[in-house]
Amino acid sequence: SSIAGASAAIILENQNFKNLTMRRGCRFSFHVTLVITAITYVYFSTVLVFIDEWLGLGSSPGMLNFTVFTLLAFVCVSSYRLAAFTDPGRVPASFVPDVEGSDNPIHEIKRK
Repeated sequence: SSIAGASAAIILENQNFKNLTMRRGCRFSFHVTLVITAITYVYFSTVLVFIDEWLGLGSSPGMLNFTVFTLLAFVCVSSYRLAAFTDPGRVPASFVPDVEGSDNPIHEIKRK
């Protein structure tokens, strides 16, 4: 019973923390900023140094490479932003894994 009470307290605390972080919305994160800065650095160094020196931004192949790389960088940043700031959801309360099924090749090993 004390384990059930402790687990209920942990679940309640987790829900309170989740509600608190959800209410704040988008907050500053050093690590997210660092990754977006790295992506921005790679983007500008590729466009302004490599593509400009290699093909020239005024040429047709240069503009094509610039457009494709810009779209790729935009999709990369958008995907990262969604992955970092979207709530992943939760496991349904009715879910119970079938760890003892005969068709399941992975079984838990209990050690003493």
